[in-house]
Amino acid sequence: MKRFTGLAAIAALLALATTTAVSAESTEGVMSRSEIKGDPVAICGHLAYVTNSYSKTLSVIDLETHSLVENHKTGNAPVNPTFSHDWKKLYFSNVDDGTLSIVDSKTSRIVDTIPAGGAHPSGLRFLPDGKHLIISYIGDTHTEPGALGKMELTSGKMIWKIPVEAQSERFDITPDGSRAYVANLIGKTISVVDLDAGKIIATIASPEPYPFNVLVSPNGKRAFVGNTMGSTILEIDTASNEVTKTIKTAPGPNGMSFTPDGYNILITTVYGGMLQSYNITAGVLNEGSFVGLLPGFIRLAPDGLKGIFVRPYGRQVSVFDGTTMQIIENIETGIGPTTVAICGNP
Repeated sequence: MKRFTGLAAIAALLALATTTAVSAESTEGVMSRSEIKGDPVAICGHLAYVTNSYSKTLSVIDLETHSLVENHKTGNAPVNPTFSHDWKKLYFSNVDDGTLSIVDSKTSRIVDTIPAGGAHPSGLRFLPDGKHLIISYIGDTHTEPGALGKMELTSGKMIWKIPVEAQSERFDITPDGSRAYVANLIGKTISVVDLDAGKIIATIASPEPYPFNVLVSPNGKRAFVGNTMGSTILEIDTASNEVTKTIKTAPGPNGMSFTPDGYNILITTVYGGMLQSYNITAGVLNEGSFVGLLPGFIRLAPDGLKGIFVRPYGRQVSVFDGTTMQIIENIETGIGPTTVAICGNP
């Protein structure tokens, strides 16, 4: 059976199926999870990195000039660029090669490619100690079980690797690095993994099909999971690991990114063509702006003034104004721009 990754898996399933007051606790933004000291832009510039899964390239985008700097050749099916905590390196997965590529963020060049510790690596998250990398792996087909693993960066050795349910592509970790919340797209569950022990401590059923993207709140008390084939985002209490709220969105909630202050989540809805925002304290979703067909993975610059999202079924990314949510520029990158990372926002 042919294996599909990311939104291609969703497309295959479709074919088969024919600003408010905030508490002090929420004042740390997604950037503070990475323990930024000083200005990350001084290290890695005003750059965004986009993986183009079908053209096998990594696009470097200048957010100041809204232009393509260059395209680098990669391995097969590159996805999920992720910055190290010191912002000096960027890792991404080559899904079909079983490798990870490493970019020197000062030169924007791919400097190394290493074994990923297993077949079909996908999602990546660095632990707060800067010494370990958590990696998700997807199965040989979109219905087979996936896995989650912990790699020691110095040696490249796997400390542990455990099975999770099918199409375990996207996940996020708590700010203290103690747990991961893994979206099992085809399994229709969220696995909660103890990252010290390397074992599943809870499995949360998704009430709506195909949980895809995961975002843990800056204070670590909530995890948000977008059901990309539906019109909802689940809010999970990380203390009880129970779904406490279902947030109604436009169709196909896909990409999610916190604003730098940690008060709001920006959300792309791939089938609704909308860019919306959700205030996590007030529990209010705004109507948002129409941004065109099939918007996907999204990230904001550290100052929140600009952002970028991909269009995974095409060959463009869109730079937008973080205040007005209006598109500034559409940039052609490569075929299937699936995921993006920005200097200052991993």
